[in-house]
Amino acid sequence: MDGSIESDLKVILETRKIPPELSITYSDLHGLWGGTKVTITGAGSSEIQERETYEPQLQTLKSTVEQEQLLALVKLIVDLKAWEQRTPERQPRPDESRSTFTINTGAHSSAIWEWFNDLEKDQRLIQIK
Repeated sequence: MDGSIESDLKVILETRKIPPELSITYSDLHGLWGGTKVTITGAGSSEIQERETYEPQLQTLKSTVEQEQLLALVKLIVDLKAWEQRTPERQPRPDESRSTFTINTGAHSSAIWEWFNDLEKDQRLIQIK
């Protein structure tokens, strides 16, 4: 396999060794509508930031993630090929926002997005969230 996000993630699954520099982030935070941002690291830390519509303050919850949970998340990312951008570029509709997903393995990184209103229909990023 060539050096890529895909190969990095498959090595994690094969060896069951999670590099501490691994970082996985999902975000649908919007300036007006609020939303959620979740960041998980290979070291086992988790941070969830949420903001309700029109609320100025972010609520933050920090916790830990067990290795088995993190391996299950990596497997889901591999199964969904979540490093592939599948949503085509177009002008946003009024009040439409994007949900973003980034992966950084230390050696490689990837960033994709989907329209927030299409999360249920697309059934990719919503599973990761």
